[in-house]
Amino acid sequence: RSDLQVLLETTHRIVLPYTSSSGGDDAWAALIDLDAGSSPGTVKLLYSGVDVPAEPHGTSSTWNREHLWPKSRGVGYEGADFTDVHHL
Repeated sequence: RSDLQVLLETTHRIVLPYTSSSGGDDAWAALIDLDAGSSPGTVKLLYSGVDVPAEPHGTSSTWNREHLWPKSRGVGYEGADFTDVHHL
């Protein structure tokens, strides 16, 4: 069982980028790539369709990411469930 767990964890990290469990910046990097605006260094906002600078991000005065499944329903505040791009 532990061998299977190690295999899944190591291949998941190798094959699927932007799935850090360390809470690093890889999810932000993925969103910058996936939601790239029409000009270099920008992202296109989902609701307004406006391009804004990709950096800085994550504050009340800049663009932010939203979770498809709310934290109040069981997504933690750290670890893979918080940073996995599939949840954002």
